[in-house]
Amino acid sequence: MSEATFIEIEGHIFDSHLFEKVLDEIRAAGASYRIVEVQLGTSVEDTSRARIVIEAPTGAVLVETLAAATGHGARILTPDEIDPAHRDELRHTPETPIALPWGRRYAMCAPEHFGIAYEINPWMHTEVVVDRDRAWEQWRTLVRTLEAAGARIEQLDPIEGLPDYVFTANAGLIDGDTFIPASFRHPQRQGETPHAIGWFRARGYRIAPLPAGLVHEGAGDALPFNDVVISGYRIRSDAPSHAAVARIARAQVRAIELVDPRFYHLDITFCPLDARRAIVVPQAWDTYGQEMMRALVPEPLVLDDDEALAFCANSVVIDRTVVMPACTPRIEQQLRAWGFEVVVVDVSEFLKAGGAVRCLTLALDVDLG
Repeated sequence: MSEATFIEIEGHIFDSHLFEKVLDEIRAAGASYRIVEVQLGTSVEDTSRARIVIEAPTGAVLVETLAAATGHGARILTPDEIDPAHRDELRHTPETPIALPWGRRYAMCAPEHFGIAYEINPWMHTEVVVDRDRAWEQWRTLVRTLEAAGARIEQLDPIEGLPDYVFTANAGLIDGDTFIPASFRHPQRQGETPHAIGWFRARGYRIAPLPAGLVHEGAGDALPFNDVVISGYRIRSDAPSHAAVARIARAQVRAIELVDPRFYHLDITFCPLDARRAIVVPQAWDTYGQEMMRALVPEPLVLDDDEALAFCANSVVIDRTVVMPACTPRIEQQLRAWGFEVVVVDVSEFLKAGGAVRCLTLALDVDLG
């Protein structure tokens, strides 16, 4: 059975030929389309809108098609936004929802200078020695595993004196061709930012720094889920930074207060899996955050304390593959029931510093807005 979903494009879509470009992208990806609604602007100031149902032979083709369409500004509609007369045309079911439209390109940094030189989270203890050879082996295995799952890896140059630069998730936020550099809370990591800015600038990214005085630690504290960005605050990022991220990315940001210092970044407590599902650690959030996430995530996989403390939520998802630092039989059974393949990669040397699989990667194919 084919899979289908609805998209919407809005703006001066005919004068700019955006309408034709999106249809060309759908055909080029191997999918088909049907136009179900068109509203034409009546004046220069009015915009036009088109709603299109995309049908693809497989989930993988649908994901590729949606990635191409959203790259031109198309928006994926939620079921509630679709006219009831057309809802029966959706043939992807809750059991096989749309895969994440991001997570196939990552920036990583080799652990050449990795070690525990200071203590800025409850996991770090300077008396703990990192086995450098083992860290290298684990990092290379992670790279190979991500590539085998279909991801492309780009590497930042390691910088002497910046042992945590290896945790590239904290470098900043990606929004298409825009890089929003992190503004670190702790002085020990603030030296990473100029190097990250240089790396992204050299690759043609527009640099959009946060206003002075704000603190936000990049994708470690912000992950997209459907049409919103979930962003954590209190322990490492501050609440006012969310408004700045929303303005820069023109995205809807939902703030979650992190209340347990052991889960100091959002990405230790939240891992989007697909359009309906996520791995979550609600006990690390305040009451409002728990209620909000119950409303946003229709099918959560809730971790118990032991699973959360093993960093099971600090995982990377590539299509239907979940790369994890640890996985219990209960978690694996549920993920497999949802159609995911589970791959566990030992990153125990990096866990000594409070980081795992997601911390070691920064997704480069994200469009926050």
